[in-house]
Amino acid sequence: LSGGVVFGTTGGAVSSKTLDDYEEGTWTPTLTDGTTTVTQTDKLGGYVKVGNIVSIFFQILNASVSGLSGGVKIGGLPFTTGNTRGNGVIQFNNVTDGNEYFAQKSGSNTFLELKRSSTTTSETAGPLLVGNFSEGTSDIFGSVTYTI
Repeated sequence: LSGGVVFGTTGGAVSSKTLDDYEEGTWTPTLTDGTTTVTQTDKLGGYVKVGNIVSIFFQILNASVSGLSGGVKIGGLPFTTGNTRGNGVIQFNNVTDGNEYFAQKSGSNTFLELKRSSTTTSETAGPLLVGNFSEGTSDIFGSVTYTI
C-alpha cells in the first residue's frame, strides 16, 4: 500500500494514524562479554518491528561461553536499543546461582545484559557470570520488546 495504512479519518494529524513502518526478519543471537563475542552453533532469532517498537525472540541451545569473562550478554540485536526500558521473558536451562534470571536493556546498545536475582533479599541483582553457565549444555530462550 502506497503511503501506509491510515486508521481513522484523514483530517488533521494523519501521520500519527498511519502505519507505514512494518518489518519482519531474522537476526543472529550471540553471547558476548562486551569485548569478545562467541558465535553460537545452535541458535535462531527473529523480530517484528512496528514503528519504533521491536519485538525479538531467540533461542541459543548448548551455549558456548568459552573465551568470555565476567558478565554475559546476548549480542547481535537487530536494532540498537533506545534509552527507554524494554521488557520480556527469558528462560534458562542448566544455569546456576540465583533465584531468577532476566535480561536487562540499558542505554543504547546492541545487546541485552543477562542478570541473576539474589538468593537473599538483601542483595541486589548482579550479572549472570560465565561461571554460572554449564559450557556446551546451557540453553537460553527469550522474547523481549524494546523501543529504538
